[in-house]
Amino acid sequence: MQSATWGAGGRPRGRPRWTRATSLVVAMGVAGTMVGPTGAMPAAGLETTQVIRSHGAVAHQVPADPHVDRPGPEKRPDGRPAPGEGRRDRSERPGEHAPRPGPETTDKTTDETRVVDAASPVPAGGASRIRSSGWRPKADVSLSLVGPDGGPVGGAVAVTANAEGRVTGHVTVPVPAGAAAGAYTVVGTDEDGGSATARIDVYAPSLEATSPVPAAGRTGIASGGWRAASDVTLRLADLDGNPAGDPTTVTTDEDGDVPAGTVLAVPAVPAGTTLTVVARDDAGARVTDEVTVIAANDPVVDVSSPVPAGGEIPVTSSGWPGETDLVLRLADAAGAAAGDPVTVTTDADGTVPAGTTVPVPAGTVAGVHTLTAADGAGRTVSDELRVYAPSLEVEPSDDPDACARVASSGWLPRSEVTLRATSTDGARQGAPTTATADEDGTLTDVCAPVPDDVPRDDVTVVAVDDEGGRATTTPAADPMSGTPARTVGAGLEVGDGARSAGTPVAVLTLVVDAATLVAARLASLFPTG
Repeated sequence: MQSATWGAGGRPRGRPRWTRATSLVVAMGVAGTMVGPTGAMPAAGLETTQVIRSHGAVAHQVPADPHVDRPGPEKRPDGRPAPGEGRRDRSERPGEHAPRPGPETTDKTTDETRVVDAASPVPAGGASRIRSSGWRPKADVSLSLVGPDGGPVGGAVAVTANAEGRVTGHVTVPVPAGAAAGAYTVVGTDEDGGSATARIDVYAPSLEATSPVPAAGRTGIASGGWRAASDVTLRLADLDGNPAGDPTTVTTDEDGDVPAGTVLAVPAVPAGTTLTVVARDDAGARVTDEVTVIAANDPVVDVSSPVPAGGEIPVTSSGWPGETDLVLRLADAAGAAAGDPVTVTTDADGTVPAGTTVPVPAGTVAGVHTLTAADGAGRTVSDELRVYAPSLEVEPSDDPDACARVASSGWLPRSEVTLRATSTDGARQGAPTTATADEDGTLTDVCAPVPDDVPRDDVTVVAVDDEGGRATTTPAADPMSGTPARTVGAGLEVGDGARSAGTPVAVLTLVVDAATLVAARLASLFPTG
């Protein structure tokens, strides 16, 4: 048996000593005594019953109840405990040698946990910075760019996730320089078939500088496609990239356009020098255009092209004497005048006022035209432009509820055209339809929804593009009858000319059918009154 001196808290004090007994049952009562074979012993605060084996380990312990006399262990006639009594196998101890849970081995990476974060907006020719997580550790991940039409753009970028399933470092997905503006998607995929996506907006600035330009003059800048309300820096450089003149910074409007009338000063370089106009923003977008420098006293004129028939031609011109009247004329390829001339007065620097335009008559034939600027001293300069003239027809249909199917051509190649069917008075309008012209400027298989309750012979179709091109038409035939619609003007008399006395009947309808004609004829034969 093991004996010990018990201290406060029920713990033995000093090195225990063994006696001949194999075990000791110690009952700790709530009254603070420890009851053993030899009687009560102090046991401050002990409130359990313990069975202590000969090697000193506690075999078991249970809460003590001060109101219940607990039976001791079953004993043999000689007083020794029965075999196995007072002993418990180690496996019976609560929590001891119990199986412990191992590390989680299930791969929890799912499409919900995979994340791709891509920097946006991104200029065409730039790159989107990528951050990504949620992949399987050390997984090979492929990052690719998908265009607005769902097709791949450029090549894929291969990366490997780290031990935490993250894509780290300076990882970017490039956007090709020729990419069109629009919404693109960065797609990340791994070898397990998992994927994650992120949207980026691509913008594609454009730049046009007037050329030629006189030395020490100014080149006009037309530029758009930038981020709204962003700063754009313009500068000139020679063919080696060296700066030429001072840069200027402008702020785009809400549409991403450089302010109208923006100019860039040209240094006094020799005539025949070619300079590059460079425009860029702080996101890395960069576009260029070239200008040719001419002698300082030579006037120049520059026009925008192409221009739709019925539109206006923006004109820039410089190099004239200050406060000089100029006449601007438009002529077709044969030299015949197209529309009326426009007279303007140059400013003190000999430059045509910003915003000067020359109208193109609506009936102008498509083709190459020439705009000429001349002063009273015999100096003349000119520039060519191309006029386009779209046409539009509505094809007959036997279905009164179908949309208005149109045939149209003469648009700019690959341009977007918006069509809308309306009632003739414009009071009721159908939903707009957008179509893209082919390489020849033709629209095929396009149908414009007709407004509800609008007769098919009272439908007008209007088509417009982003450059101001416009084409309209009113169907000339009733598709249900195949009979051309006829218009009778207000106040027309219907009859044979010589009539009996009475009040003539005037037909005031726009579309005359057979019943109306019969009624009118009878009224003329049998006048009232």
